[in-house]
Amino acid sequence: IYAQLFDEVFMKQYSTIHRLETNKLRNVAKFFAHLLATDAMSWTCLAYISLTEEATTSSSRIFIKILFQELAEALGLKQLNAKMQDPEMREYFQGVMPKDEPRNTRFSINFFTSISLGALTEDSEVVENSAEDGAQTIAIVELFVELFVVVVEFVERKWKFVLVVELIEFVLL
Repeated sequence: IYAQLFDEVFMKQYSTIHRLETNKLRNVAKFFAHLLATDAMSWTCLAYISLTEEATTSSSRIFIKILFQELAEALGLKQLNAKMQDPEMREYFQGVMPKDEPRNTRFSINFFTSISLGALTEDSEVVENSAEDGAQTIAIVELFVELFVVVVEFVERKWKFVLVVELIEFVLL
């Protein structure tokens, strides 16, 4: 019963985190990190977090920073990363590690790297790199299509020229 209530309190605290001074914000983040690390509350509460430049304030970023640093300290980086990569839990981390747009993915990667938790972003980096690779592949294909069109136009002009030259030669002979 308490787990559900903690989830509701997390949502309320996170939505009003900008009203807290830094020390209180730090204590709230540490409190929720402890509850998560000890499984006293469900990790589903992390679905409330959307780690994008537009959706966060400096206060919410500080909260997320302290929350994840405390989780990494309590669980260890390896166990926290395993929790984040767990297929059953992945949907709750979609806001923390967004993969919807490359810009949001990059912001999340930069955020975790700046707080010394870049190891948590390896999966996101693969997505970002594959998106960049896909964009490069599309650009290369577009260039080949343009080149093909130019070659076809050249060949058509050359054949027209050859036909005109042959016609002139035929007429003159």
